[in-house]
Amino acid sequence: MRRSAIMVPVLVIVLAPFAARTAGAEAPAHNYRGAAAHDPRFEDKQLWPMLKGKESYAAQAWPKGRLMVWAKPGTSGGRRVRGGINLLDPSNWTEDGKPCRKVVFDENTDIVLPASDTPYQINGREDRGWPDAFRHITVERNAVLGGGGDGKGRKIHGNVWIKPGGGMDAQGATQFLGAGHAFFRNDNTMKTARGTGRGQGIMSSQYFVFNKTDGASVEFLGHVTVLDEFRIHGCTVIVGPDSKLQPGRNAAPSIQQGGVLALMDGAVFESWNNDFGNPEMTVRDGTIQGGMPDRPLLRSCTFGLAFKNYTKAEHKSLDEKQRRRRFVRVPSLVVLSGALRSYTTDPQAARLTFSVMENQHIAPLPGTRNYERSVQRRPENKALFAWMMELPHGTDVFLGPDVAVENVEFDHLRKGGLMMADPSKRGGWRNVSFGPNCAGGDADVLISPTKSLDRNMQY
Repeated sequence: MRRSAIMVPVLVIVLAPFAARTAGAEAPAHNYRGAAAHDPRFEDKQLWPMLKGKESYAAQAWPKGRLMVWAKPGTSGGRRVRGGINLLDPSNWTEDGKPCRKVVFDENTDIVLPASDTPYQINGREDRGWPDAFRHITVERNAVLGGGGDGKGRKIHGNVWIKPGGGMDAQGATQFLGAGHAFFRNDNTMKTARGTGRGQGIMSSQYFVFNKTDGASVEFLGHVTVLDEFRIHGCTVIVGPDSKLQPGRNAAPSIQQGGVLALMDGAVFESWNNDFGNPEMTVRDGTIQGGMPDRPLLRSCTFGLAFKNYTKAEHKSLDEKQRRRRFVRVPSLVVLSGALRSYTTDPQAARLTFSVMENQHIAPLPGTRNYERSVQRRPENKALFAWMMELPHGTDVFLGPDVAVENVEFDHLRKGGLMMADPSKRGGWRNVSFGPNCAGGDADVLISPTKSLDRNMQY
């Protein structure tokens, strides 16, 4: 994982309309307090207004599991938490509504952290014997589920439901496993989240790794961000209607081995800051798509891209390490093999658009906390940041020789920014357009032959 001494993450949280709707559902929806990841109550339209009838997670049947509920809401558990009590003491849990005899967590264990008027955290990161596997997870108001650790992380085999004011956090990777279709629902908004850091409502883990089997999927509902890396291996990750999924800083996200990233109506996928030295996504034998074959788009969705330093210019204040890591030419999106497509009811009105991400800045802005801290620590950064913001803006997309493209729009491309290993493949495209913010807006101006990238995705 590459790091930079000059880039300071700039986190801008913009909540999807879905989150704003559902987070306020606790009062009018009479079943909200009782609903949980293991008992979602899909039949309640107040709880699930976004359901249209073909969502895989709503049709998934789960066998009865072991339901573990923290019996001391308001009291933290785990040695890592100051004052935390013993997580492995059965008296601190109930199992299936009865006193717990032995604390057991595995891929058949559902966990609930109940709401409390006092904030508390369950964090077994440093507790010997604390498990790393769960099935369904429900985290309610003022509770945080921590844990993990570098090299261990957390393994989730089922659904996740984070209620307003609750949160989830993991040092290391959170892995999504198993053969069941699942959902990850976050009902937090800026008003209900207890902050914007990890485990405080919006940011849910250090890494996300998706390795589900047998064609299974996980669908994200609401707004979820990740601190660092993001990987999809051979399964389907869906960003639900009006929802937002964001990998983090220096993340180098990738889709591999037949993985699919699908964006539904009004959905957004984008990093939460501009990683100047890495693409926003690298696809190897995978697909980025709008909609699903049985759930075609009714409205457009957006994959956000960031500006890069395609001039390969350098600034005199940079040391050799910074030049080598940051001021290189990398495309905004790299698709070595696979497809970019939309399943849509109308390719002109509802499609996948590759556009500029909301937080497009390549340096902290004057007046922000990150800017002031960075300049105070290194005064030479003031001139550096000003120079970075003056660099020519534009996005780049690299397409390998056999990438299929259908029913998508590219916007904000620079001149020559559509880098094609085989420009003749454009003849097989269907319903591909270029947005009003492209340089010149003409495909002949935008397309540039680019045989290949190096192993670091540089050109």
